[in-house]
Amino acid sequence: MSFLFLALQLIYLLIPAAVANMCPPMTKPLFSKVALSPIDGGLKFRHRPVLGSHKTWGGTLAGILGGMLAAYIQHLLSPNFAVIELIDYSDWAIIGLLLGAGAIIGDLVKSFLKRQFNIKPGQPWVPFDELGFIIGALIFLTPYYFAGWVNTILILVVAFVLYIMINLAGYYLHIGKRNESVTLKYQGLTEEFFKKEGRLVAGTLFIIAALFVKNSYGLKAFSNMLYYLLFVDLLIDYLRAGLKMKIPLYSRWGKTSFEQESIHPVTFCLLGLILAAQFVRFDLVMAALCMFIYGGSAAAIFGKGFGKLKLFRGKTMEGSVAMLVFSILTGAFFISNISFLFVLALFATIIEIFLLRLPDAMIIPLAVALFGHLIEGRLF
Repeated sequence: MSFLFLALQLIYLLIPAAVANMCPPMTKPLFSKVALSPIDGGLKFRHRPVLGSHKTWGGTLAGILGGMLAAYIQHLLSPNFAVIELIDYSDWAIIGLLLGAGAIIGDLVKSFLKRQFNIKPGQPWVPFDELGFIIGALIFLTPYYFAGWVNTILILVVAFVLYIMINLAGYYLHIGKRNESVTLKYQGLTEEFFKKEGRLVAGTLFIIAALFVKNSYGLKAFSNMLYYLLFVDLLIDYLRAGLKMKIPLYSRWGKTSFEQESIHPVTFCLLGLILAAQFVRFDLVMAALCMFIYGGSAAAIFGKGFGKLKLFRGKTMEGSVAMLVFSILTGAFFISNISFLFVLALFATIIEIFLLRLPDAMIIPLAVALFGHLIEGRLF
């Protein structure tokens, strides 16, 4: 839990930068023609615009003021939010100015580089579109407060993930038009996200139910719940695969012909959990399940959306890194030892890379849980 708490503290630290980055387009209708004049004055460098007409003086000022306003609000909330504060917000004006100006300058530098690489405004440039303002804010804040290299890397990873998830949430909730909520660079990622929708929803509901049953009624009740669910799933598998009946909502997880014509991934997953629960403690089993549900889904989603560097049989470096990161983030709900958690997440990632036609819904949670059980007492 300490790992997740640290992530929350770092996110809270960067709120003024995020507000500064959002202010320019949001406040554009309030500007006069003078304020909407471009910063670069139409100048060109190497026959290309320096920044572009969309970067205006009014937007720059609004971003800096927005960052300062956000820092002032954090100052007012300080007595109640002191537990997640990393800095003293009595210096809110300096903090807001540094984070706000840093976010704006970082975004402007990113725009300059995009123009010089002949990338048009609005055209994707991953991951700098998502991280340019964060990098600028961190650099400007450094004279006042330096979070450390490890925390800086964590900030960049979390910021990148949150940026994409917010875009996906807007797409999923139909906020705005389709092409405004998720740009072309996220289409492949979005399509894969919906393919994993069943796994994510069913897995999350199961984790919530498992925690409730275990905490309220004990481990014996949790074990019984697994057996009851397995019996129901086997019956549904017979109706679905054997008698070719359509089961509402149940097909949302199984998309491939292999999954549709034989045992469903939910059934495989329950079998793996039942086996793991015989030898491994509850928290470790749930952490292994999280690595499959969220880490495995992230591997497919990010691999499809951004995958360039091929590793093995269609697996990509981008997808594998995403699985490692999400396995650590979600596994941290159940495992507090960061070194142990990292080793487990790395093991899960390696299995996912080389696992081919075997049922990953059973193999990954079972193998990770057993591996963790074997090494925990010896190495950690």
